[in-house]
Amino acid sequence: FWWLSPIVIAVVVLLAAIQWVPIVQGALIGVVLLMVFRVLGSNEAYASIHWQVIILIAAMIPMGFAIESTGTANVLGKILTQTAGLFPGNWQPHLLLALVYLITVFLTEKWPPTSLRRLS
Repeated sequence: FWWLSPIVIAVVVLLAAIQWVPIVQGALIGVVLLMVFRVLGSNEAYASIHWQVIILIAAMIPMGFAIESTGTANVLGKILTQTAGLFPGNWQPHLLLALVYLITVFLTEKWPPTSLRRLS
């Protein structure tokens, strides 16, 4: 049943694209189907999970709550929108995206987290 994997992937992506099933539910149903037809074993599925990434994402959730509850997100949002407001209206969405990207690059280059170094 090796041919079932590409079909399941295509169906999951298609159903998510037409918004019939959310991508997470579709992916989980696809994995279950692959496991039922023994295309994917339970040990193989468990071994493919990158636990370092899961733990990193789980650790960042409280950080996001802290940034939002202290008002830091609002302050940064106002600074970014005021900066973008200095430019013509049709440039503003592109400028906001570029500013977010540049800030992210700057912060990760200046203060690289140890956890990200371990992942690479």
